[in-house]
Amino acid sequence: MAAVSSARLVISLVGSVVPASPVAGELTASLENGSGGARWTDGQASGMVDRVYRVEGTLAAAAVDTYDTLAAGSLRDINGSVIDLDEIKGLVLKCVTGSIKFLAPAANFLTFFGAAGDYINLTAGQMIAVDFATAGTLLTTSSKFNVVDSFGGSGSTYSLMFIGSN
Repeated sequence: MAAVSSARLVISLVGSVVPASPVAGELTASLENGSGGARWTDGQASGMVDRVYRVEGTLAAAAVDTYDTLAAGSLRDINGSVIDLDEIKGLVLKCVTGSIKFLAPAANFLTFFGAAGDYINLTAGQMIAVDFATAGTLLTTSSKFNVVDSFGGSGSTYSLMFIGSN
């Protein structure tokens, strides 16, 4: 039997306040990426995924892990199948210890970044989640990103997961 993939990415923020008079009761506001999150079924079209990647990374001081979601054979999914994505649908990156940068390399970076060298800094316990929507973001030559230790000393650890379709 062939492998079957599916994914759900839930990004939700709910805030509430109990105001002073004259209003009574709790007021809430929320924002989420979809009712119950974004969902993808097995396949290679819009709204579908066939690759799920996950890694627990360890970086020595000032080290760089480079990811190219388009380079066949450089990455393998959680089932051991080669990743050569046409689209990336969602990505979650968490800094477990130390501090890291989610960085656009000099060339061929994900279009999520505006320019080479753009980055998001994360320290221990912080995470970023990106929902590239049902169709995902197209990976032609723009397929790379780096995770860089910015802590120094004993380095950093991180968890990375992304989904997409070949």
